[in-house]
Amino acid sequence: MSKCKEQEHEHEHEQGVGEGAGFAALTRGALMPSLRTSMSQDHYRDYIGRKFIALSVVLTLVFWAGFTWLLMPFVPAESLHWQVVFGGFTAACLAGVFFLATHMFQLVLQEQRAARRGRRA
Repeated sequence: MSKCKEQEHEHEHEQGVGEGAGFAALTRGALMPSLRTSMSQDHYRDYIGRKFIALSVVLTLVFWAGFTWLLMPFVPAESLHWQVVFGGFTAACLAGVFFLATHMFQLVLQEQRAARRGRRA
């Protein structure tokens, strides 16, 4: 390895960047300083409470059961057991997306409400 490459490699290791560097080293170094700042401005815990999480879990389970029932006729299996299994696994993916969508909707709604309150005050 040339002397220039060795110095560059040593500089990367001093900053915590390079081979084997983890995500923490990347956010701490010069590569992504803005990511750490944006992640520290997380308002998730301010807007999403335990009641909403409980409500979204119940709604997600209802959504999962409904889509399991809806998808069962489309499973190419003779046995009812396998129709429920594969319909349930497919519905689980859809229910996961529904769960994330409810949380995103709640965050956007709360941010809009906070912005309106800020404009009125």
